[in-house]
Amino acid sequence: MAALPPLKARSARLASLSPAQRQWRGLAALAAPLSLVAAPVVLRLDVPLCLFRAATSLPCPLCGGIHAGAALTQGEWLVAWQANPGVTLGLSLAAIHGSVLLIEAATGKRRWGASGLWRQAWLGVALVLLFDWSLRLLSRL
Repeated sequence: MAALPPLKARSARLASLSPAQRQWRGLAALAAPLSLVAAPVVLRLDVPLCLFRAATSLPCPLCGGIHAGAALTQGEWLVAWQANPGVTLGLSLAAIHGSVLLIEAATGKRRWGASGLWRQAWLGVALVLLFDWSLRLLSRL
């Protein structure tokens, strides 16, 4: 089991944030809720939802993402997962990450200094998106 980092390293993670960093965190925390609110509205519009699919007739990695977001706003997790698992995971991670960013923006202190953990989590979401996309493409063969 790894030992705790020295006190100086731990306190550096909880360093004060500049006003610009606090504003960025506050704005970033709004991304997931705003995308969920916008999803049902976008579905009602009579526009092509995926320009990649319109141009190539192939699904893109995010195809089904708006449907997933709309399903999540209604609490239909299984429907969202069926629409696009990667987007469903991404929106869930965005809600968690956004909550942490909002807490950091409100307190002015960095709470989770392990940005590598966030990078790994977002990389995992990207891998799920690409894996799901490859399965969708293979099913069309």
